[in-house]
Amino acid sequence: LEAEDGPSALALLGGGENSIDLVLSDVVMPAGMSGLDLARELKRHYQGIKMLMTSGIRKEIHARDLDEFGTTLLRKPCKLDELAQAVRSSLDQ
Repeated sequence: LEAEDGPSALALLGGGENSIDLVLSDVVMPAGMSGLDLARELKRHYQGIKMLMTSGIRKEIHARDLDEFGTTLLRKPCKLDELAQAVRSSLDQ
């Protein structure tokens, strides 16, 4: 499934029609909701869903910000095998 922004992702989840194991989100997103905001909402309402964050921005993203939500960061650009490994690792956490 694909959502164009955080609110759309939450609407997909809120429908309850889909079994979602992992959300892959960029840190920076449109519509006034960051990836960290989305992670906060997932943790609050959907504890069973794993999350993997990605970012092409080189500014420092603090590990404590990600640890709070049980997510890891995959830097862009990345290779397909790096993405696959990050997805597998996130699902296995």
